[in-house]
Amino acid sequence: MLAFDALGVYRLLALVEDPAELSSFAAEALGPLVTELSPEHDDLLRTLRVLLDTGMNVTESARLLHFHYNTLRYQITRIEALIGPFTTDAQLRLRILLALQVLEMRGV
Repeated sequence: MLAFDALGVYRLLALVEDPAELSSFAAEALGPLVTELSPEHDDLLRTLRVLLDTGMNVTESARLLHFHYNTLRYQITRIEALIGPFTTDAQLRLRILLALQVLEMRGV
């Protein structure tokens, strides 16, 4: 079992007493990717996670996702149409990263 001190961002998220508040935050940050369930949104959410995990490295993300580079660029455009300009807005990226951590905490 991990010590509370070693939980990183989960430590802060665990201090939020109202689970509905965390869910609401995630829904606001990720918009239709989590509020409108569809296979396409699931794919875009997976793409978003990989992009963020690779530090926005499009080439590496395309390789990991087994996509052509141009396919990934198209998916990025689709994601940005749904949730905003995360590739250029660091504050939005931070909100998205936190929202993804909330989903992970919830097992989604």
